[in-house]
Amino acid sequence: MRSRSSTVWFALFAGLVVICLLLAGERVAGIALNTLRLSLSSAAIAVPLGTLAAVLLVKTNAPLRGWMLAAFAVLLFVPLYLHAAAWQAALGVGGWMTVDPVEGLAEPWLDGWTGAIWIHAMAAVPWVVCIVAVALARVPAELEESASLAAPAWRVVWSITLPTVLPAIAVATLWTMVNVAAEMTVTDFFQIRTFAEEIYTSAAAGGFQTNNPAADYAPWSPWPLNIGLVAGVGLLAVLTTMALVPVVELLRVNDDVAERTWRWQLGGAKWLAAAAPALVLGLVAVLPLASLVYKAGLGTAATADGWERVWSFDKLQSELTAAVGLHARELEQTMWLGLSVATAAVVLGTSIGWRLRLSRRLPMVTLAGLAFAISVPGPLLGLCVIELLNHPTDSWLSFLTRAYDDTLLAPWMVQTARFTPAAALVMAAGFARVSSTLIESARSDGAGWLQILLLVALPVNAVMLAVAWLVVFALSTGELAATILVMPPGPPTLTIRLFALLHYGVEDRVAAISIVFLAALSAVAAATVWLARNCRRRGRGAV
Repeated sequence: MRSRSSTVWFALFAGLVVICLLLAGERVAGIALNTLRLSLSSAAIAVPLGTLAAVLLVKTNAPLRGWMLAAFAVLLFVPLYLHAAAWQAALGVGGWMTVDPVEGLAEPWLDGWTGAIWIHAMAAVPWVVCIVAVALARVPAELEESASLAAPAWRVVWSITLPTVLPAIAVATLWTMVNVAAEMTVTDFFQIRTFAEEIYTSAAAGGFQTNNPAADYAPWSPWPLNIGLVAGVGLLAVLTTMALVPVVELLRVNDDVAERTWRWQLGGAKWLAAAAPALVLGLVAVLPLASLVYKAGLGTAATADGWERVWSFDKLQSELTAAVGLHARELEQTMWLGLSVATAAVVLGTSIGWRLRLSRRLPMVTLAGLAFAISVPGPLLGLCVIELLNHPTDSWLSFLTRAYDDTLLAPWMVQTARFTPAAALVMAAGFARVSSTLIESARSDGAGWLQILLLVALPVNAVMLAVAWLVVFALSTGELAATILVMPPGPPTLTIRLFALLHYGVEDRVAAISIVFLAALSAVAAATVWLARNCRRRGRGAV
């Protein structure tokens, strides 16, 4: 782990940025506090639920634990707007659980701050489960077995296991906060002003206001709003770097799991232990999915008392079939963009992952670049690409404008920038299993870093290459925050189309296409998880 002095410097810099945000004017301070409130509240719900589920699935003999862990891993690939659609179908405006059967009207349970916090928290639970589960699998069994000789199993978990994985819980907390702060999908639905939402609405309105002296940003200048937004992005980057440092240090260690895992043998109570993570999984996935299925199959039928809304399987089937045809162009656009982004990101991510593996010391500059790409709000990234590609017709760079208007260059650029870090971390995990002895042997024979990569590391990491490609492809098909600002004229991606439709409520058509898209993403995610698990079990990628 990094030294304590590095942590102190991170904390001091983060504190300085927070002070700058609070002093940048009333509006900027309000946006900063809103972002902090949303991030902390979401983490306060997601981290305890995810940690409890991870401990029960990894450190007990609960049945079906492998299947439930795989299900949580698949949920990592579900875009935030699909979480929003599913929960809106259940508890939002017109949700099936909030509509009064007699009056037909009711106040939504999820609205405003409540809706934004709850949806973000439910989307973050799978991340917490997977991060903490990986850390729990690394706890040396010898420590827990020795403690179990003198103390009951529950005390071993409380006194040995949990303190050992506290850094991972902290990483999960930071990761949750950064992801929440960098997203605008849910905050746009519920009109919550955060940094990402402010950037998106300002960009959609034609840019940031910097020439209105009467604007109430600060008494001395209209610029502090923009300065505050930049400071907010800097704070997110610092927090992301703090989370990446222990993650990358663990990836650089060859033995990614302990030789064996100690588990609390619960006897007849093991089914009770399985019930808790099953309830969490049901809350995160089953209830929202069932709500989409119900909304998609809901129609009207004539009865003795008149027309009534009823659910039927035939209606569900017809809506699902029609959804593919109605959105065929958006699906095609999404597929082509995902294919190109996944290929480019894996090429770049492989190079960065190999750099992380070969570096004798942790490359902080590389980590800072990855942290910035992960944490920068999507709308801000979109604005940067617009500034880069959009030029007047009389400019010598006008050819970039033609590419911006007529091709998928802009969305390809923003998505490649956003998802290259994911490919880099996946490949770094694969490269960590390449023996240092073999690398040094190849170096002594005169091989350069590229030769070692092509002839030694990649042949034994073919499965990890496929995993990285599928991960980026799934993430690309669900990206919204940056793509929505740079998509050229013509058919949008399915994500943008759904985002627009969701503002009018989740009815049968929207629910049906959400189910179709969710099924396709789940298939890609399931294939990715299966490949990753088989790679680990069979020892592929190890030399």
